[in-house]
Amino acid sequence: MQTVPKPLRPIWLDESNGEVNVIDQRSLPHELVVLELQTVDDTIYAIQEMVVRGAPLIGITAAYGVYLAVRNTPDGAAGDYLVTECARIRAARPTAVNLQWAVDRVLAAIEGLPDDDRLDAARKTAGVIAEEEADNCRRIGRHGARII
Repeated sequence: MQTVPKPLRPIWLDESNGEVNVIDQRSLPHELVVLELQTVDDTIYAIQEMVVRGAPLIGITAAYGVYLAVRNTPDGAAGDYLVTECARIRAARPTAVNLQWAVDRVLAAIEGLPDDDRLDAARKTAGVIAEEEADNCRRIGRHGARII
């Protein structure tokens, strides 16, 4: 059983093995199930099957999906491979705005970098997106609480 980090987040990067972990939203509130995302296929499954729900979380998952694409890039295949994998992630939910801009943002962050620097840049950019979205959700909650 995976341990969920504190503060509780529905998605996090396991620094020990580089895998992305998500709480399976379909099992809540009765059971806590954590899925490990290791590939772009895992990412697409999580998005399409509603393992992850809500625009911010879908965007974060897509951003980490690009990180996983970089992580799993075959030697010598960076350019075309990443473009194809990012297109596959975008197609997982074509109307999801957060998904689209998150993929584009991570892709832009790694564009033009040497292959050796891409993985770290993709990981960091996905992490920044995760923090920004968590902050946005917190601010929405504070604003909404005053209204209610």
